[in-house]
Amino acid sequence: MKLLKTVKLDYLEMFPPAIFFFIAFMLILVTKRLILSEYGISWTGFGAACAGAILVAKVVLIVDKLAFMNRFFNQQLIYTAHCGNA
Repeated sequence: MKLLKTVKLDYLEMFPPAIFFFIAFMLILVTKRLILSEYGISWTGFGAACAGAILVAKVVLIVDKLAFMNRFFNQQLIYTAHCGNA
């Protein structure tokens, strides 16, 4: 039962970033298809966009759990952004 609860929690955490990346990848897909249709080239990549969105969403969750991502947890956001880019 604990495993089922953990898997459910993981999927619920993965849902918002997956939707975000799905929409972003679909916009890229539509743009690519519009550009290629001007030259008479047909291209489908719906499956790749879906799989890519799920994959990137899972990577975002894994990176968020890493220790070095929470190094500046109690600091202001400008401090975090400055130290991350320096």
